[in-house]
Amino acid sequence: MIKKLPVLVLVFLLLILDGCSVLPGEPGTSAGRIIPPSNKADPFSGEWEVSAELDEKQDRELTQLRTGSSIQFTEGAVALDDIVYDNVSYKIKRVNSADYLATKYVEHCDLFGEDLQMVEVTTIYASGNYLGEFLKLDDERMIFFVQYAVLLLKKVSDDWDYIPTDPSLQPKDQGGEGRASGILLGLRISGKTGYTYSTIWVAADRGEMSPVLTADNLFFPRKSGFWELSVQDIIFEEASGNILTARNLNAKTVEKYEKANDMEFVGKDEQRSSLSYKIIDYVGNDYIAVEKNTGEMSRLQVLPVDKLSSEAVIKISVLLDETGKDTFINAYKETAKALSKDSKARFLAGEYPDENFGLSRKDGHWIFKGRINYQSDGMPEYTDYELKIAPPSNLIFYDSLVLSWYKIRDRVPDAVDAFTSPNKDIALVKTKNKLLVFRISPGQLVGDPIKEIRLKEGTDIIMAEWATGSYVENWRNTFISYGAKALVN
Repeated sequence: MIKKLPVLVLVFLLLILDGCSVLPGEPGTSAGRIIPPSNKADPFSGEWEVSAELDEKQDRELTQLRTGSSIQFTEGAVALDDIVYDNVSYKIKRVNSADYLATKYVEHCDLFGEDLQMVEVTTIYASGNYLGEFLKLDDERMIFFVQYAVLLLKKVSDDWDYIPTDPSLQPKDQGGEGRASGILLGLRISGKTGYTYSTIWVAADRGEMSPVLTADNLFFPRKSGFWELSVQDIIFEEASGNILTARNLNAKTVEKYEKANDMEFVGKDEQRSSLSYKIIDYVGNDYIAVEKNTGEMSRLQVLPVDKLSSEAVIKISVLLDETGKDTFINAYKETAKALSKDSKARFLAGEYPDENFGLSRKDGHWIFKGRINYQSDGMPEYTDYELKIAPPSNLIFYDSLVLSWYKIRDRVPDAVDAFTSPNKDIALVKTKNKLLVFRISPGQLVGDPIKEIRLKEGTDIIMAEWATGSYVENWRNTFISYGAKALVN
């Protein structure tokens, strides 16, 4: 997810308002009917003021908006105090106020009034990036849900009168040298008994490194805020497997299985035998790619983040257009034809090639990979094949190398992977046991690495999410609030 404009990150520990119990909520989860805005102008035109901060214990260093701060709207833009966002868009839906507030863990108290049942909730985006949600109480008041915060706004003027006085406060949409860049990297670490997963944060401002941060599990951004993907191993008698859990960090903690004995499949042979072990190959905003091992077969799958517990599998037709689907079918047929020449190969009944695919890294890019499962001499086997088509943006948002892979290998002969910032200011080059950070000048890596990060051999990068500009500090602060610590390396 490229962050081209700054996003406001306000982190609160407990949200309180006049007897209302407030906990962080997940944006956009309430059911409601989406309706278009009445015209092209924004729904809140004019100037609003923060009349109440709904968390008395907020960390003032992480909070940019305070009581008295100005929020101004005009067509196509919004100013949050000193920061102006352009390319603004809205999605409006009507919802039952009590139901909606329940998703935010806010009680339906006096603030909302007994007569307030159906309300308009507006989600606001800047260049496609989620900023927050507004619940309009009346023409003069509304509630602003932004990341972990809830603010009460009151209208002070119908006019937009904000004139930026400091050009440095204005977000620039273009990349360029001298701007901050940061990346969340998801790591899959091989161990004696399987894999563990962690996230590291690497950032530089004007070519100067910031402290590298790390945390367990996979911490990643989505349009609804930051999420966590965790893996829990399950062992029961002779069966083993794991469970993948994704949760919105704005929302109430989801139930986790603490003991194998509490699991619903314990004692049920048919469910115990269905246990599988999933190895994560890729984490994106809306999808993950895994290798699913049942003990008898190893298949590739793409799964939706929102439905990891449902066993829902994404078909290739959901992601590709007609040309892409034809490319996939042709690659499958060519591989199957080559396998059919092996007299020992026995294809399996019920094979669904459009569900047996995933992602892997090659020469600094994500590539599609398909798999064919078969038997040879009665033993399970598989063959993988590459799809000669770039994964679409609905699966991978940013996957560009501003340097030639061959130039990277020229400079770092043992390079196995590489990532470059959308700002074209830094590059990360991975070897078997190191992650090297370089400055970039047009077409080449500059000088010696500005940072060397040791990696355990057998570590693979399975996620790469870039932030630029003011997003860098905001992502860093949110990662710290999640529990990230300085990497001791």
